[in-house]
Amino acid sequence: MAESSLFEWRLRAPTPDDFDGVVAMAEARADKLQSPTRTTRDGWRNWWASQAASLARDNLVAADGTGQVVGLASVEPATEPFVIVFANVSVGPDHWEHEELWDALFAWVAEQAAANVDLAPPNAEVNLIAEAVEADAPRAAALTRAGFRRTRIFFRMRIDFDGNVEATPPPAGVVIRRIDMERELLDVARAHTEAFRDHWGHAEESPESFAEEWLHDTIGQRPDFSYIAAADGAVVGYVLCEDNYRGDPAIGLVSYLGVRPAWRQRGIARALLETAFQALHAQGYGAARLGVDATSPTGALRLYEKVGMHAIEQVNRYERVLRPGIDLRPRPGS
Repeated sequence: MAESSLFEWRLRAPTPDDFDGVVAMAEARADKLQSPTRTTRDGWRNWWASQAASLARDNLVAADGTGQVVGLASVEPATEPFVIVFANVSVGPDHWEHEELWDALFAWVAEQAAANVDLAPPNAEVNLIAEAVEADAPRAAALTRAGFRRTRIFFRMRIDFDGNVEATPPPAGVVIRRIDMERELLDVARAHTEAFRDHWGHAEESPESFAEEWLHDTIGQRPDFSYIAAADGAVVGYVLCEDNYRGDPAIGLVSYLGVRPAWRQRGIARALLETAFQALHAQGYGAARLGVDATSPTGALRLYEKVGMHAIEQVNRYERVLRPGIDLRPRPGS
């Protein structure tokens, strides 16, 4: 047992029996932060199911003397090109003041993430990434103590579908239609590679890897909220959506929206986004959410505001260098 101001806890691998405790801690945290983007119990159940094969390897819980879950640390397995590793640490609000607990969880995260370093290209810089909403001062303080620095600000945005949802038509010569996932997802992945190549902090992966991850992450979800913009038979833009935001069946999620650079500034992104909104609304969804770089060089924030979205939460991104080297990720505007 570790101890902090007469509060004792121990760190251990989670078991399937910890689900209720993890959810209870997360809900208490969301209540304390008055979060507008809380995860539903069904959302947690989906995440828990996705961790089944690696629950004890990629996660760690802190339990107090009674066995109650008071903290959770998670590390996502690195994906191509293996230069960034995402992690998360949460502590129940009753124990936010116990710095030693935060620090122990972040120390485990750093050690666990270090195992991914050798997967990256030789001489490439590898970073550990974590986030904290602006209201979460205890987590931000813990990140600073753990050697992270804030590198970027993002917004979570929302639109509520009140009344009819209209879609702006695409420019002449461009057709918007639903993606045929079986035949066109790889073409969409190639467009994504090109569209995001100049985005801040983007770690470029192969189209094949992106397509495989998308299919894996959306197993069981409906494909009919995702669209492409095509011109002369080629994909020039796309919007990829997911059914439920954090397990809420009334909210859709726009995961990716991109337009190839040569086709930007023609209204394609707006037409794609509004077409997706129209489809979600037609199927009974009351709202949609997405995340955006607050200073995106493509003007994405301005676009989202134009279509009626508004920021509901600020998310600060923090990074810690796991291995110094050549930074392979673009940093425009830094």
